[in-house]
Order: sequence, then C-alpha cells, then structure tokens
Amino acid sequence: MPIKLAFFRIGKTKGRTYIQTVDNYESFRGYYCPAVVGTNAIYLNRENIRLYKEKNIRLSGLHLGRQPKFVHAFEKRLAIKDSKKRKVVETVFGVSKRRYRLNLTVAKLQETIETTIALQYLVMNLERQLRFFLSFFEESITRS
Repeated sequence: MPIKLAFFRIGKTKGRTYIQTVDNYESFRGYYCPAVVGTNAIYLNRENIRLYKEKNIRLSGLHLGRQPKFVHAFEKRLAIKDSKKRKVVETVFGVSKRRYRLNLTVAKLQETIETTIALQYLVMNLERQLRFFLSFFEESITRS
C-alpha cells in the first residue's frame, strides 16, 4: 500500500487542534493514521511530537531546536519530496485566496460557509478543466 501524505489546513489556532484534525482523518478517509503529516513549525511542539511518535506518524517539516550538521541523503530526499507535495497544496490555497477571494467569504451559518467554499472550489476546478479543454483547440488552430 502506498504511503499517504496528509496535509491539513488549519487557521490560526493552537497546536492541540492539529491532533484532533489528524484524529478526524479516519472519518474523512475511511482508514486511520496517515503515514506522514505535513506541518508548519507552530504545530511541532513537544506534545504533538510525542503523540505522533506513539502513533508511528512521521512529521514532515522543520523540527524543534538546532538543525543537525549532517543529514543523511535519504532524509534530504524525503524532505524535498514532502515539501514539493506541500507546495502544491499551499499553492491551491494561495490562488483561491488571491484570485477567487476565498479569504473574503463571510457567512453567518457553518453550512452556508461550507457551501460557499465548496462552490468556489468547484468553479476553480471547472475553470482549470476548461483551460485544458480549450488548449487542444488552440493547438489545432495554430497548426493549420
């Protein structure tokens, strides 16, 4: 079974809610414990590190304290691979905030905000598919 890398987007909260989010992973995906969790430095506190070690979950991100002088080549490749996956996720959130004004979404009810966000991501995906579809016509026009 391939290793699953989990990325969760949590607002400006304490590190304790991050553990709850990973625990909710089971209900969302249908199986428990991602092998790797991509984190920001704010969530890499001692309590989270200890709990993830107990659950055999590898934390991806900068670790507490001074960085080691020597890092094994395998660990470097693993960190680069994880950061590339994380950049893709962060890029989607950045584009959604900047281009689709997701950060300006305001609603009173939880269901309303969830529906609004879902519709905005639907529009983002439809626009991306439309660009992909129209690129074939553009290539055929330039060839003839």
